[in-house]
Amino acid sequence: MSAAFGASLFVIVGILAVGFWASTREDDGAETAATGEAVRAAPGSTPFDDLPPEEPPTARAARGSGVGPFEGTPGELLGSFVWQVAQDQAATAQEWLVKATEARDAEDHAEYQRCAGEAKDLLEAAFEATAGWEDDVVQQFGDRDPTVRRILRTRQDWIQKLVVLRKTTSR
Repeated sequence: MSAAFGASLFVIVGILAVGFWASTREDDGAETAATGEAVRAAPGSTPFDDLPPEEPPTARAARGSGVGPFEGTPGELLGSFVWQVAQDQAATAQEWLVKATEARDAEDHAEYQRCAGEAKDLLEAAFEATAGWEDDVVQQFGDRDPTVRRILRTRQDWIQKLVVLRKTTSR
């Protein structure tokens, strides 16, 4: 036997195998189509009949802040626990920014990176902690309330500082 004969025999056997496989697949398709028609023909049946009815998500779950609605007047917003913790973090971040500026002026790059990184971490924590809370108070009191506007301005200042810190710190 020559190599050419063996190769052509291999090709012929492969074609026959593929043809046989395709003919059996067509039979399976016909059976599947028949059962699919039977399922579709059954009155009132849907593929999801066995699942319990879905409940719509609550407004709190949809927002996902996890903080809960603020209970109080707009004047009491600045005294809320969430805002006070965030303000404390932002104040500490400002202290780190002062140290970072001093290090930058002294041309101590390593100390600048360390101090600016600490400030960035604290500002990010304050910003993230108040994100859902801000959404809640804006929804509850509107963005025209003076206290809400002060909160929005403060958080915007944090964002501006974070933009600079993200560009200048290595971590």
